[in-house]
Amino acid sequence: MKFKDYSPCVQHAENSPFWFTHPEPLYAQFPICITPIDGTSIWQDRWNSDKKGTSSSAYRFILRCNCKLATLIIRQRPLQTHPQLVLYQEAYSMAKITIKDIAQLVGVSTATISNYLNGNFTKMSEKTRSRIEEIIKNTNYQPSTVAHQLATNEARTIGVSVVDITNPFTSTVLSGIYDACGRAGYSVIFTNAANDNTAELDNINKLRQQDTAGLIIDPIDPDSPIFKILSNDNVVLLDRQSEQPKIDSIVTDNFHAVRNFTTDMIRSGYTDLYFVSWPLDNISTRRLRYQGFQAATGYNDDSHLLIIDRNAPVAFEEQLATIMADSHQKRIGFFSMNAQVLIHLVGTLQNLGYSYPADFGIGTYEDLDWMKIFRPGISSISQNSFKLGEIAVLALIDKLACRREERPVPAPHLIEVPTVFMKRSSY
Repeated sequence: MKFKDYSPCVQHAENSPFWFTHPEPLYAQFPICITPIDGTSIWQDRWNSDKKGTSSSAYRFILRCNCKLATLIIRQRPLQTHPQLVLYQEAYSMAKITIKDIAQLVGVSTATISNYLNGNFTKMSEKTRSRIEEIIKNTNYQPSTVAHQLATNEARTIGVSVVDITNPFTSTVLSGIYDACGRAGYSVIFTNAANDNTAELDNINKLRQQDTAGLIIDPIDPDSPIFKILSNDNVVLLDRQSEQPKIDSIVTDNFHAVRNFTTDMIRSGYTDLYFVSWPLDNISTRRLRYQGFQAATGYNDDSHLLIIDRNAPVAFEEQLATIMADSHQKRIGFFSMNAQVLIHLVGTLQNLGYSYPADFGIGTYEDLDWMKIFRPGISSISQNSFKLGEIAVLALIDKLACRREERPVPAPHLIEVPTVFMKRSSY
């Protein structure tokens, strides 16, 4: 909604009321008196009683004169109901109200208003404090977040970079981050690297240039050179971990969870087990889960590691066909690295004419809703992705508090979030 500036219609003399004659036809000849806010005076109105109004509609306008600002509603009503002039509390304005406007309305310096906004009342009388509070309320003044950050030297934005936003795991993590940041009074900037190292580096540099308080990074490669120059004081890594962590890392239990799950499959009578994954590529989550699988099975080589190459799907299908054809006197079981791998694995086996649990047993890391409603339900390792995001935010905020209070930030450490074994009927 746009407003007309009716300042030329205002007659004003020092220490006297503002007189305003509304130029719109509907309200013609209805003079209104507004007492200036330069003392203890509050908005007042006076109506020309020999003019009869019949409309109950409201017309909003902005009145600005000699730095006195009012956002008002004029209501025209029949004489038996006294006409009212009231403050309009919504953020409609011809120009954004500034801290300077508030200071002039109260009659104090902008420094005094800044102190009030920052909660510093030590050199402020109760009367001044009450007047500032009243003017801010009446004008619906909204302090600038950027200005507040400059005044307090404290940014309230957290930057986030993720590997792949299309991954269901990632979307849940982001929900946890957003929720925790909101509760703590921080805004969030999300960026997506789309599994591209160059894009990730570019995202991190852009976030650092935007005066963020700190960063939460789901890294493609936590051993990348960029993480050697970032400070542990205001950065947290998520999900993937470095072999020699120099930055706090929030991860789920990968090794022990898979070892325990695989052990349960062995106890259930499966004698020939396979770990199915995307290429390991020294990615910590894949590597640690595979190591847990090896610890449970005792396999010392990679003969039971099946890698899905998206560029060569036929080769993977041929591997599975060979394994299933040679399954006489064996109970075959597969453990999937995550849900996306599971979909590929089950789809390929179904194309070959096999189904679980009659022909093979199956389990996976990552528990999604559809795994519960499949018949039979799929056994899985459930990681609390939402909680992972929340903990990352809390860890970062704790470090920011250390910096703000000039306390040393603790040495980098690994925070491992426990998982839950969801036993169903897939093996």
